[in-house]
Amino acid sequence: MMLTLLKQRSLISTLAPSFPFITTRTHFSSLLQQQQQQHKPSIFLNPFSSKSKSKSQTKNPNFTLSYLINTCNLSPAWALKLSKRVHLKSPDQPNAVLNLLKTFGFSELQLSLLVKRFPIVLKIKPEKTILPKLQFFLSIGLSTSDLPKLLIGNSVLLEGSLKYCLVPRYNILSTVLRDRDKVVLALKRVPWCLTGRGLINHLIPNVEHLRGVGVPQGPIAHLVCNHLGVVCVEHTKFVEAVEKVVKFGFDPMKTMFVEAVKVVVGTSKEAWEKRVEVYERWGWSNEMCLCAFRRYPQCMLMSEDKVMRTMRFLVKDMGWPAEDIFRTPGVLSPNLEKTIMPRSRVMKVLKERGLVKSDSRLSSAILITEKLFLEKFVGRFQDRVPGLMEVYKGHVDHLDSVL
Repeated sequence: MMLTLLKQRSLISTLAPSFPFITTRTHFSSLLQQQQQQHKPSIFLNPFSSKSKSKSQTKNPNFTLSYLINTCNLSPAWALKLSKRVHLKSPDQPNAVLNLLKTFGFSELQLSLLVKRFPIVLKIKPEKTILPKLQFFLSIGLSTSDLPKLLIGNSVLLEGSLKYCLVPRYNILSTVLRDRDKVVLALKRVPWCLTGRGLINHLIPNVEHLRGVGVPQGPIAHLVCNHLGVVCVEHTKFVEAVEKVVKFGFDPMKTMFVEAVKVVVGTSKEAWEKRVEVYERWGWSNEMCLCAFRRYPQCMLMSEDKVMRTMRFLVKDMGWPAEDIFRTPGVLSPNLEKTIMPRSRVMKVLKERGLVKSDSRLSSAILITEKLFLEKFVGRFQDRVPGLMEVYKGHVDHLDSVL
């Protein structure tokens, strides 16, 4: 264990020796001054000053139930259920907790949701345990509007130790991303990373392996920010996935490389073979499947139903040769009913009228934004083809219906 910690510390210093880590000795006074200068003093007002000084404790056995209903705005059914998990003796501490959270941006509804998911929060010491964590989250770049979303869905963050859990993981993430804004983005998308073991045990070795095969900082940051769980898997499994992607011929310098790593990490051998079998039903060879994967890795993550329904429409209804689709496998990804079908109907009408070339690729219409599609293929021809918008919206199956 000691050897592992020493190796991780060595890797941290190698990756980002100049990054200003947060330490558990960090004092928040400078942060408070900065926030006050930015006209945000209310965030740091003492939420405990108005706390009742009464030490009397109610003897009413139904106090917990009453408090959850009347103060936390929970339904009687929920209150009864949660009263078995948390027992309150007086309103003093739970009131202090709620008041503190309100000063950090929690609304009444958000407080109710937090208590419903994590009732024990009412028993946590607000000044000693909750306040330092809230201040920590603000100090690393999260806003008061971010905190409720972060903590309601990941209340475990209020339980984990600031010194031994949150700060060390934040420092590791900062080492890897080297950009405060990207760290905040990663935390918003995968907040569990501040408590999960994978980040402590595997993130740095996995990132170091990516660097070793030539992956630059940009794609690494992309993978960590968007798919952090992939980079936190067991190191041996991650290395095997990277080696497969290298053998498949992906360029480590491009973002597509880490996208392929994401797919391979998340796909078992059995799942991979099953998806290959689905494509083989449409005449694809194993090499064609690999070619499609190189061009659009996500094609190996699509469900059988999604692939079959989309291929059936493109091949049988639109007459697109199945053997050609592997060259632009991204066309299989958009929603069939909302994107592929309406755009295909429009393109069919335009081809019949000779307004676009008969050999125009359907992918050029499917793989663009809706705004661009409407400008390029609908608005541009509306004067010459009345009713084209009706075809696009699906109000009619064919232009002849509105002529």
